[in-house]
Amino acid sequence: MIFCRHVEKCVEEKGPVESLSAIIMKKLLLLKERIYPYIIAASGAWLIWKFGSIEFLASDNLNDALTAIITVTSIIIGFIGAILPVILSMKNDSTLDEMKYDFGENPD
Repeated sequence: MIFCRHVEKCVEEKGPVESLSAIIMKKLLLLKERIYPYIIAASGAWLIWKFGSIEFLASDNLNDALTAIITVTSIIIGFIGAILPVILSMKNDSTLDEMKYDFGENPD
């Protein structure tokens, strides 16, 4: 934040000066962007709990649903575990840099 008494001098030295209200509005917008997903999720969960007739724990298919969730999660974790070494090995691969160097030096 830049606060100057002489606005013209400050603009010349440090660029344009933002007003205090503009700074506060930006911070409020950032706070709103960070917080609205939690508010929507909490209100949706409350609506389902209050007005929904879904009883998850009393369901006969709870074991099958948990088994399916664990299976899908295991597949995702396995895929990430298999692709991670490939991505890390590409980090040290310099073929792209070599190609850029060759094209820059030898245009024919």
